[in-house]
Amino acid sequence: VTAVTGSDETTLSVWDIGQLETAVPTTSLTLPTGQATRLTSTGNLLLVNQPGRIDIFDITQPGQPQAIGELADFEGFAVQPALPLADGRLLYANEFFHMFNIANPAEAARMGYAALGSFLTDGSTPRQGGFMTMRGEIAVLIDTGYLVAPAGPSFIWNIDTTPIGKLPEVVAELPFTANDVAFLDALAVVAHDHGLSLIDLSDAAAPVLQGELAWGTAVPLNEATAGFTSGSAAPSEIFTFDLTNPLSREQFLSLQTYNFGSALLGNVQVIADPAAGYPGAGLVQLDVTNPTQPMATAVIDPQINTIWQSGEWLYGTGNGLHTFGLNASGVLESVATCEDCYEGGISAILGVGADALHLLGQNGIYVVSAADPMHLTPANFISSNFWVTDGVVRPDQNAAYYLGTSCSTGALTCAGSTLWAVATDNPLEPKIVRELAIPGNARQLFLFANMLWIVTTDGRLQPYDLTDSFDPQPLEQTVQLPLATTLMETAVTADTLYLLHPETGLLAYQLTNR
Repeated sequence: VTAVTGSDETTLSVWDIGQLETAVPTTSLTLPTGQATRLTSTGNLLLVNQPGRIDIFDITQPGQPQAIGELADFEGFAVQPALPLADGRLLYANEFFHMFNIANPAEAARMGYAALGSFLTDGSTPRQGGFMTMRGEIAVLIDTGYLVAPAGPSFIWNIDTTPIGKLPEVVAELPFTANDVAFLDALAVVAHDHGLSLIDLSDAAAPVLQGELAWGTAVPLNEATAGFTSGSAAPSEIFTFDLTNPLSREQFLSLQTYNFGSALLGNVQVIADPAAGYPGAGLVQLDVTNPTQPMATAVIDPQINTIWQSGEWLYGTGNGLHTFGLNASGVLESVATCEDCYEGGISAILGVGADALHLLGQNGIYVVSAADPMHLTPANFISSNFWVTDGVVRPDQNAAYYLGTSCSTGALTCAGSTLWAVATDNPLEPKIVRELAIPGNARQLFLFANMLWIVTTDGRLQPYDLTDSFDPQPLEQTVQLPLATTLMETAVTADTLYLLHPETGLLAYQLTNR
């Protein structure tokens, strides 16, 4: 339905969407009165809202709507969607509750009405209608505030639709004014001036405000996609949310300061967080039996800031190299400590082969034997004149790649960095096969699409060909990220690279052409 500002005509169009890419209108009807604002369908009937009336069309033949009746007995305007009931009745709410009988559309008539304000204890200020859905025999209304400015908070109403029912009642007051609502089964997605809020209507008499997606001013929703336009006079962006399994804000667990890595041991997730709220604490243990509702269950004391998982064991550095395991109660505990396995700061732990750990640090690479996780022993050391910041293992080629730089952490440009290609045939005695100079402040690397990618702090991704595992060759093409950063996480699936960027959010890349 299309209305033109200032015109007294509206166009009702029927579209064939059998082929979405080539969808076209097959029929257009001119509605001679008012400005149509809403469409509601029920069975073979289409209801078209216009100020002061609702027109009823027969759409038994979808391409040929036939006007067969109207509802014109209104107080106020008919601008919000109506709610068809199963027995041929129609509930509508503007500043009044209206009940219509449309079982015979040609003789549709109003059965009764009452002002919304008359059901409030003060009854002082008239309220506007809004958006309704059915939960059992209860119609749930989310209104749009007062008729006078400012509109004030929206109310959630319960309307008993049984023939002899209770009076409408307010069951909740919302901390915002609803602009539009999409109902997805028991979930109400409400657009308001701060963004989108999610409301659980599973119990109609006790709605639960689950959380808010703050994306700026939100104006009318599309019920199919729960997308909305952002902006006011000139909307510029459309966001689409998949709310098949919505996550509320309360379902996210906030760690107080840092996340230095995460590991999964069955239904236990462990996060390295040196500032987890306890002096010297370093590991937060979560129960993720329900992955959408993680629950913190323990904080482990060692000041761990780097972790690596190998099977049932978790290794961590900070006040020594620790081996952690789950005890009989399912709580993580330190079962072994090696005090002399490294010196100085450690930026990452890598498991190489079945029995070796490579600890990347400010003085080089410390090699530790983990053949017996309960007895960790120093095995080797490769010194460097730079801080080794990151590494990645290519076990099928008995190769590993280590990246280091003498640049300061936050520097966007500097003299350069160093890449080592290392043979790991014997993981306890790694051999540097090739050393390459890397331009810029390079601090991270990862494998993707059979190439080695190096990340520099000015936001460049430089790919290296690994046809010869020990002679990485830079490709001419690079990827420039939207923003420079020294902090970025990566994850790789079969064909997609994900970058978690601290300012632009989650970026996904696919390689379509090498």
